[in-house]
Amino acid sequence: TVKTQLGEVTINVPRDRNGEYEPSIISKYSRNADGMEEKILSLYSCGMSQRDISEQIKNLYDVEISPELV
Repeated sequence: TVKTQLGEVTINVPRDRNGEYEPSIISKYSRNADGMEEKILSLYSCGMSQRDISEQIKNLYDVEISPELV
């Protein structure tokens, strides 16, 4: 469970046999995602579209999110 500004969100973390998986957006053992929300809001307030923000997150973190989620 990760705490966000909108409340708690349950996430599924992929597992591998050797335990070597490293999450890219929310670091291991982290329980707070407020920093990511602030970054997205900052990009949006600078005039980036939801689609542009979604593409930037894909480029930076290799994670796909829909523009609607932004």
